[in-house]
Amino acid sequence: MRPTTGVRPAGFADHYEGKVLFYDIFWHRDGRTVLLVGPPSIDLDQRLGKMVCVAQPSGKRLAWREHNSKRMRLCSIRPPAGTTHLEISYAGATQTVAIAENASGFFDGARVLFTLSKNNRLEWIADWARFHALNQGTDAVILVDNGSTDYSPDEIETVLACVPGIERVAVLPAPFPYGQKDEWVAEDQNWSQFLQPAMFLVVWRRYAQAACGILNCDIDELAVPSPDGNVYEAAARSRSGTVYYRGAWVAAVPEDGRSAPYRHGDFRRLEADPERGMSSLHKWAMAPNRRWLERLSVHPYPHFLRNRPMGTRHKPTDVFIAHFRGISTSWKYDRHVSKAAGTDLPVEPALAQALDRTFSGSGGRGASG
Repeated sequence: MRPTTGVRPAGFADHYEGKVLFYDIFWHRDGRTVLLVGPPSIDLDQRLGKMVCVAQPSGKRLAWREHNSKRMRLCSIRPPAGTTHLEISYAGATQTVAIAENASGFFDGARVLFTLSKNNRLEWIADWARFHALNQGTDAVILVDNGSTDYSPDEIETVLACVPGIERVAVLPAPFPYGQKDEWVAEDQNWSQFLQPAMFLVVWRRYAQAACGILNCDIDELAVPSPDGNVYEAAARSRSGTVYYRGAWVAAVPEDGRSAPYRHGDFRRLEADPERGMSSLHKWAMAPNRRWLERLSVHPYPHFLRNRPMGTRHKPTDVFIAHFRGISTSWKYDRHVSKAAGTDLPVEPALAQALDRTFSGSGGRGASG
């Protein structure tokens, strides 16, 4: 990687994933292939030698194929019938790991909403799921919990299971370092943030491969509905089976009379400054039953699908992701709420209508407050 004159953050090493070889090892939906998902090895293989993988209980040494991308390592292995464990040796250490089951049958035909989250308030998580259930037809949620300390995964699952319209829920513990932005590197300052794309791939390949549709939104993001239908329908209609949505920042200025603790329904005004108001980062949805999406080389990153073939991109212009500055723990940078006068900021009509439809009378701060 080419260094710049920037300075690497002081705590960079503390947030770097330097201990995990694979985050998850599980059966592919085909029942014959095992997928191993982890951070990229970068130059470790040249220094430490090749991984050795043995099927158990047969004791057969296995070959594997690599389907890697810049921030992710994906290996596929075809073990003999009856294999239950893999014995993996690397860098002088050996560990035997059980192969996890594929859970895509549980979400067969579902309209899945998923994200990675840490310590977001439980009422935010509930509001996020409620909004998408009512406005997008979401009926299943998969939440990857990145080591929250404010509550347990079981508490998250309980909250989501109580949201009207949400019929299937999975909370996946992932207590690994998220990674930190590296300003010392010129071409990709997010190069060390391995966890998010890897866990997105686990969500897709292990849990949502048989879903009707998959939508990626963070807790501080709401997919505002379009008159033409929901996001899952848009993905199914598209030639590629995938759609991208533009983003728009919602100002951290609450409506008059609203006070902390703030909820999504308290904010509905877009940033006045065009540069500050438009988010250049798109989000995506997919209908995963398309043939090209079976390729293991296609990886789901937060804002795009990496290694997608030519001619498969589709981006509508009539739907957007509302990105709420005021719904944040400020883990990345300060996004504090300002009660300064914001009545001159424009209210986004489609967003306001969807918020009122979702939260009025529900305790989630709709028009009635």
